[in-house]
Amino acid sequence: MRIAIHTPFGTLSQEAGVIYLLGNYLKDTCSDIVQLRCNGVFSMCDRDAERSWKRSIHSCAACNCDQRSLAAWSGVSGDEISRYLTPDDIERTRRWVMKLSSDALLTAEFDGVNLFSLCTHSFRTRFGVAECDMRNKQHEQVVRRLVLAAARMWLASKSFIRKFRPDISLVAGGEDFISRAYLRRAQHLNNPVALFRWNIGARHLQIFHPYRDESMPCDILLEGIASMRADSKTWPEELLSILQEILLFLEIDESQLQLPIAR
Repeated sequence: MRIAIHTPFGTLSQEAGVIYLLGNYLKDTCSDIVQLRCNGVFSMCDRDAERSWKRSIHSCAACNCDQRSLAAWSGVSGDEISRYLTPDDIERTRRWVMKLSSDALLTAEFDGVNLFSLCTHSFRTRFGVAECDMRNKQHEQVVRRLVLAAARMWLASKSFIRKFRPDISLVAGGEDFISRAYLRRAQHLNNPVALFRWNIGARHLQIFHPYRDESMPCDILLEGIASMRADSKTWPEELLSILQEILLFLEIDESQLQLPIAR
């Protein structure tokens, strides 16, 4: 069984802890688990909010290191988004976006998707408003950069999914343009994807089924997962039971896995 993990903001995501618990839990029983890691291929992202939207030369390196640490703790392998973008992809998307008028940025379709629909949450995170005023030069510049980045993530997601062919992808968030592009691309390709999203009002994680319009709550909240023991055999039975419930909900067939709790 092949599982893809996509948590582009690493430990900044409340969802990451549970996803990497699952990755660690399954690493010895799945044929391949791969973390698709963002390695600084976009000129901006939602994590820039940590630094008041001012990137330094160290910003992406620190985020990449954070994602690598999660993969290392859980014992899963890693792959990088940049490997799935060709020089032609970079140039083609740049030319396409630069040709768009300001108004067209909000409605233009690229490879079957309205790109700005992937960026609405990221825009709201940046400016604190939902509506774009394309007469505002700052709005226009940020939207252009977001649309360009979303186009590249849209292409990279397709290349990765077609090459790796995951049986299921575990995705954190699904609202920022990076994870939303992956989520929507997987759905377009009819590739199963389970979305993990933090419900800030209820203070718990919501896990969405890959096929059905159903979700389950999860009360596991981890701060600093790397401080936990990486050997799942040492985890409390209560935690193992919760992880098994998640796997059953996601229809990851227990008969195909030698789960620690089953042993």
